[in-house]
Amino acid sequence: MKHSLYLMITLLVLSTAMATASDAEGLTLGISAGVAVPDAKMTQAYDLVRRADEPFELYDAATGIGLHLGVRARLGLTENLSLIGGADVNRFLDEEQRITLRDGNVLVLASSTDLIPVYGGMQLFLGRWIIAPYISGSISYTYRRVTVSEVGANTEFEDILLDRGIEVEPTVSRFGGRLAAGMAIELGPLHPFVEIGYTATNMVGRTADEPLRTFVHVSLGLTF
Repeated sequence: MKHSLYLMITLLVLSTAMATASDAEGLTLGISAGVAVPDAKMTQAYDLVRRADEPFELYDAATGIGLHLGVRARLGLTENLSLIGGADVNRFLDEEQRITLRDGNVLVLASSTDLIPVYGGMQLFLGRWIIAPYISGSISYTYRRVTVSEVGANTEFEDILLDRGIEVEPTVSRFGGRLAAGMAIELGPLHPFVEIGYTATNMVGRTADEPLRTFVHVSLGLTF
């Protein structure tokens, strides 16, 4: 009796796996490129102390539109449901800053921010026709790096930050989440797609005074 029960369970598992495998898409790879737009709080890299004798301006790490590049992989579980994983590079373009010191000296600097989320999650196709809309949700781990470049040979700004215990080029990593929606065109072996996504870079692990930083990407891509 026990052997018959084990055999029935084994056959059921195998038949389910075979049926699922017959509908599954298999492994596909993809690349994407587009733009990334930060929220207002992401621009805050350093909030220098404002005093009457130290008239520093807020130093912004990223403003305006950035560039987005991504690679991804998708493994079909069924015809419409897939495991996904990938990594994106989002660079927010240099922003020039001018800071006037007490002695009237003007420091001119430029900064940029890189956000590199590595993510894994699930993707669901809402239909598989010539046009295939989809949604996805993932857990992400985002590496954030701020790069400062000074215009000219003046290094006084760096000395001021170091005197106050402020990291000149901060690098942090945090857990967050990623939501996306897109539409693929399924004609031939190559499938172009357009996607819009929302990434919260530091939902877990941020300090008490660290704002939630998010950005939106809009990209065109190709899966094969």
